[in-house]
Amino acid sequence: MGLDIYAGPVSRYAGAGWQTIVQQAGAAAGMPVITVRPGESLSEVQPVERWKAAIMRQLGVNEDWDDRPNGEYYTDKPGWEGYGAVVLLAAYDEHPELAPGAKVKRLFGSRAVGAVAPDQFGEAEAYKAAVESPVRYPTLLRAEWCLPISGGPALFAAPTPTGKQVTMGHVDRLMGELTLLNERTLKLSPADMEAARQAGPTDPGSLEGMVRFGLSVVMPTAEFAAKNRVAWIMDY
Repeated sequence: MGLDIYAGPVSRYAGAGWQTIVQQAGAAAGMPVITVRPGESLSEVQPVERWKAAIMRQLGVNEDWDDRPNGEYYTDKPGWEGYGAVVLLAAYDEHPELAPGAKVKRLFGSRAVGAVAPDQFGEAEAYKAAVESPVRYPTLLRAEWCLPISGGPALFAAPTPTGKQVTMGHVDRLMGELTLLNERTLKLSPADMEAARQAGPTDPGSLEGMVRFGLSVVMPTAEFAAKNRVAWIMDY
């Protein structure tokens, strides 16, 4: 199953009033694309205002944000390879001692850490260690939804409007972590980002072939969410 990222009103997302970038391209070409999301039904979606109020009660905060179902949204498709490359980059920055090629001591001698394909990021030793105790990038490494709020814990488990339990975070924190990651690693300028986005992936099976493209797709979605005070959602 592919991965898209949606940045926009939760009400528009929950009401299926948006299209993925593939659907938009298909519509422009006169070839409608139908997206099926297993386990979700529009009949099961609770009113978003009620959902927001429940989330605020859970967090013990008194915040709100404009969430009109006709509000603007932005979406793009990093795929699991692009997103996974960004996550691996963060995990290796957290734990360089577990990056590919690093030597890990064993009882007798040592072994070299192997490379992991971006779409298999969950298998990387650095990712497992970083998720267990994140320091710089907790939101990027763990959150599937980010909300435009400032209060409450950095990460929290909560249901989506369809009742699916996910780990949520804060839009501003996500944007800050992505900015820090770029500053510490790739150091891409806005022009570099656009060039990487236009160039696309060079090798979906390797970190080096996906990470510039991945960051050039993921970061603009977070920028849109932060600038417009809307939610950031991983859709798959």
